[in-house]
Amino acid sequence: MSGRKNNVVSLADMTAKKLDKELELEFYRNHLAGCERRLSLIQADINVTLEIINMIENEKIVLVDVSLPLINIDDDENNLE
Repeated sequence: MSGRKNNVVSLADMTAKKLDKELELEFYRNHLAGCERRLSLIQADINVTLEIINMIENEKIVLVDVSLPLINIDDDENNLE
């Protein structure tokens, strides 16, 4: 009998392994969620950068002349009463 393997399965061992795997899965799901958030932020940054490059290449940038006065609509001096 010493040559035979023990084929007895411990329910306690199986339950412990199951709980360990569930904790490991939860850890990796949380890590994946963090990676996906970071990925979306990086993608948004790339999109903004590409839009700026596109505006520069196509000369779509509007230059503002700082010597022109700003018009304040709520200013009492501009009201014609």
